[in-house]
Amino acid sequence: MKILVITNSFGTNGAAAMLRQIAGFWVEGLSWDVDAISTANVSNSDKELVKKSGIRLMGNTVDLRPYDVVLINTLVDLNWIEKIPTKVRVVIWAHEGESMLFGVNWSAREWYEKLSRARLLIFQTPWQTQSVYKSYLWKIPSEKIKIIPNGILPIDFQELPSQDKNPAFKVISVGSVYPRKRPMDLARAIVNLNKKLKISCSFVGDNSNFSMLGEEALDISTNNSEVLEWSGELHGEVLYRKLVEADILCHPSGDESFPLAPLEAALLGLPVILANLECYAHVGWVTEENCLMFPVGDVSALQDRIERLTKDPALFQRLKSNGKILAESMSWKSFCTQMTDAMEQACTN
Repeated sequence: MKILVITNSFGTNGAAAMLRQIAGFWVEGLSWDVDAISTANVSNSDKELVKKSGIRLMGNTVDLRPYDVVLINTLVDLNWIEKIPTKVRVVIWAHEGESMLFGVNWSAREWYEKLSRARLLIFQTPWQTQSVYKSYLWKIPSEKIKIIPNGILPIDFQELPSQDKNPAFKVISVGSVYPRKRPMDLARAIVNLNKKLKISCSFVGDNSNFSMLGEEALDISTNNSEVLEWSGELHGEVLYRKLVEADILCHPSGDESFPLAPLEAALLGLPVILANLECYAHVGWVTEENCLMFPVGDVSALQDRIERLTKDPALFQRLKSNGKILAESMSWKSFCTQMTDAMEQACTN
């Protein structure tokens, strides 16, 4: 099979990571060809990630005739469907939650017209289809809509060196640094807790948009450099090493659909704290059972959840064990099978 991907990012965000990983499976495991058009600039580091995945990066002018199917990765690039001839098979992979609704001013009719052009729509949870995008999907035949949960690539623990835990309680957050991810909620919580606990936090992710957080964020970061670390993007084993050095992962983001970072951290044995978003129930996260949750934006509540984990070994161990069970249930093999079947289905209809 020959696939053309249209996407806006090949970086460290979840949508890009899942694309690279499934493309790697198609190329290496099935000998499929995967080419890609990027709708935004691709950094040199991201080009290396693209190359490793087996994807061939093309220019923006591509002859579509040789391709069996075009995969639009994320709704951010949904407008591209209007540039594709109707006879071309298109699959849309929707990674977004509620934020996409506020990022465009399309009418319900425009949403429907764009989505209905696809041979197949892939979502990650029923929350997207039954809640977020329900108004735009009700006339689309159910056989054109697939729910495929993200799979988590197994991590070879044997290759990860053991780490000596620092006496300070170490928190880690993985995600791009910009307002929607709400990193400053966690930064404020850590600064406040540092007044009574020996604690630190590392923020891992693209921080090129740090200025969007405002001057207060710069002040907090500059004045608390001993407890707040901004590590930038990390990949592969370097990221896993950073994770296993930490005690817990906090994900304060105000909007998600099916984030990978909490599951990857749980797979590595870290208890997880999440902002209380509706999507998490559809992934399998349950507060007090396999994670702790706090109301979005509530810094005081976030502080409380972190402090509880520093003082309650039984809770710490329960979340660690149950979180790992959840992460292990996200079968990579099943995900690859479902995604492959979906692409083949799109080509037979």
